[in-house]
Amino acid sequence: MSKIAFNKYAGIKDVGDVLETLQPFLRQANNVDVNDEGKILSRREGFGPPIISGAYHSLWSNRAETIMFGVVGDSMAIADPENLTIPTRIVRTGLTPNMSMTFCEIDDQIYYSNGQVLGFIENGVDGTFPAITKSGGSRTPPGQILEYYNERLYSVLGGRVAPSAPLDYGRTNLRNDFLWFAGQTTMFKAVADGIYMSYGNTTIFLGGTRPADFIVRQVADYPALAGTAYKFDASLVSSNAPLQGDAVYWESTEGPCVGLAGGQMLNHALTKVVPLTGSSGASIIRKNRKGFMQALTVLQD
Repeated sequence: MSKIAFNKYAGIKDVGDVLETLQPFLRQANNVDVNDEGKILSRREGFGPPIISGAYHSLWSNRAETIMFGVVGDSMAIADPENLTIPTRIVRTGLTPNMSMTFCEIDDQIYYSNGQVLGFIENGVDGTFPAITKSGGSRTPPGQILEYYNERLYSVLGGRVAPSAPLDYGRTNLRNDFLWFAGQTTMFKAVADGIYMSYGNTTIFLGGTRPADFIVRQVADYPALAGTAYKFDASLVSSNAPLQGDAVYWESTEGPCVGLAGGQMLNHALTKVVPLTGSSGASIIRKNRKGFMQALTVLQD
């Protein structure tokens, strides 16, 4: 019997015939970490105890990881992510139960919406939008997705994209500024010079500084899965030249993707790994206890 010696591993490749999967690829690997040198170091740690008790959903933390929000029942609560043994504090009630909440951080304010209500938290307190006094303006409508880009808050519901007025996030002009796309939006995330958007069965890059100047360019003929987009520091992406600014990670119907400035999209798993299945989910990029940076996505049907 002959033996095959593996000196290094390049990860999973389970697309195609199993007999055509040659080293250094693996057909299967269960809960193990592969380092940059291609060595399998140890098994992953697996599941731990719940980090917060209760039937919470829509958990979200700011980039500094100093504050965390979640929805339970008809209420939105605030918590300290560093000390979850401290009881959460309710900051808004009267919400429709089981509706997912989206959050967007702008300076010291946290904007939130569930498609029915739009509000913001400042200094740990639910804020009040100033009255609209300028002609032609109206209140920025609620959205299923919120995103900040170039001094505007974007509220996305279905295929409607409603940008706020510059630096006036509670006011918009729907007669002139709104954008409309044919299909349900599943991703809307900004980088330095544009926005990655997925709707229907496509993914596009909106390049430009404001809605009137956007240039639409398709970057993939398959969609992002709802809820899986996560913004992170582009310096974490392997590159010949150091990258700066924001990048976006998301899970698509064809595997995990990364979007960089300039509309440069990468799908490292395409033709290598059978993509995960699901209609929506959540993602995070973190450093585990062994020092590895990991992109984690949980999907549901």
